[in-house]
Amino acid sequence: MSEPLSRLNGDLQPDTLTGRWYSLVPLQPKYYSAIFSLSLRDENNFRWRYRGTVPSPASFEQSLFAGVMTQFVVVPKDNPERLAGLVVAYNASPQDSYCYLAAVMDPKEGAGSTESVALFVRYLFRHWPLRKLYLESAEYNARQYASAATTGLLVEEGRLKNHSYFNDRYWDHIIFALYRDAAATYESRFSSIFLD
Repeated sequence: MSEPLSRLNGDLQPDTLTGRWYSLVPLQPKYYSAIFSLSLRDENNFRWRYRGTVPSPASFEQSLFAGVMTQFVVVPKDNPERLAGLVVAYNASPQDSYCYLAAVMDPKEGAGSTESVALFVRYLFRHWPLRKLYLESAEYNARQYASAATTGLLVEEGRLKNHSYFNDRYWDHIIFALYRDAAATYESRFSSIFLD
């Protein structure tokens, strides 16, 4: 027998998109120019979606929502007007229960990347019946995923050999997967990130 509707409604709580140091807020036009600058910074441009190209501000703004399922700006809790990064879920396949995950962060934020991605992963698995999230990376960029891969949180599911050209050579393109069960284990191990 199912629970009475009044009881179920009373048990539901909204997601907390705030961690110890950072919050996730919906992407709004006031952040566009800061995201544009962050994406084109030397530390990010060769790793992020533009890979060395410089789009016009108008085409950048048009591309912000192309293929996106959901995305949030990462802001410090103590200064919500300052952009720390962007987390994006894109190329979703509802039929096959997966989507892709990407994040770009200001390199000065340090732990902000881990916390904001953890908050976003939890949000994605709570709101959609996703089996797994894919993360794509050129081999030269994959070291940022090394600890998650060695602990089993991320599983390498694909590798395109000599796929990406950068710095006078070709690099493999790696596709990692984060499964729902692994994310639940991760959440319990790092529960200090979450405030609810």
